[in-house]
Amino acid sequence: MLDILYFSGYIESTPKKGFLIVVIISGQTKCCPIIGHPVAHVFTPPVINAWFEMQQIDAVMFAMDISSSGAKEFFKMLRNWENLAGCSITYPYKQLAFELVDEATERATRLGVVNTIRRENDGCLVGDMTDGVAMVTAIREKNFPLEGKTAQVVGAGGGAGRAIVDALCGAGVSRIVLQESDGQRADEIEALVQFNFAEVSIDNTAGFDIDVYINATSLGMKPDDALPLKCEDISAGRVYGDVVTRPVMTPMLQLADQCGAMIISGADMGQAQVELQMAHIGFASIP
Repeated sequence: MLDILYFSGYIESTPKKGFLIVVIISGQTKCCPIIGHPVAHVFTPPVINAWFEMQQIDAVMFAMDISSSGAKEFFKMLRNWENLAGCSITYPYKQLAFELVDEATERATRLGVVNTIRRENDGCLVGDMTDGVAMVTAIREKNFPLEGKTAQVVGAGGGAGRAIVDALCGAGVSRIVLQESDGQRADEIEALVQFNFAEVSIDNTAGFDIDVYINATSLGMKPDDALPLKCEDISAGRVYGDVVTRPVMTPMLQLADQCGAMIISGADMGQAQVELQMAHIGFASIP
């Protein structure tokens, strides 16, 4: 007898299109969890399960909240999980995942972080980092050119922030404003840009002469969080992006939207990286 696992959820950016997914799990179903701590806010499982259904792939994604005390052992266990296709990694384990995988793509190696793991048949774990490319993809899908622009990234030294800085530089921005409260991380992300993108000028002082503003911190996840920027600093001619997925419309994005600016939500970013992650795991062609 087959077990039936129900996932119910909806993409908050289009709440009228709610859906209920029924995933039939058999002994041949490939598992593809998302791993983090906490995971109650994650956007991914309903979206990936809907994608599996559309592609007629016998696989399932579910969230796993792994405590920090057991995280290292858990990642080691993945090698022995025979029906594991791969997994998605969220906060706070992207750096740890990079340290524990057996191999990593050139991009993940450059960044020192991993958000997607593929498990090979022999148990080898191969990591990639798609957050940054997904943010750039989401921006370009709204027909905003990045070449020659100035971008500001808050939380630039974190896992997602580092990847977004890297992808923005690779997409052709001419100037990057790096904001990072952790001194070591600030030094690391500045060195990464200097070494890999010498043509991009670096600024550490937040200013008003920017085209793209990205919040790569968790600010906005809680109702009482401070805004990552002041209301008067928002301009209609800019792009404002946020990595937070719950709520989709963070206070910063609501303000930017009210001002007529272009916004990129964490849900937009998440949707943009579905095929990027699935391609690395082996379920899709590289988009």
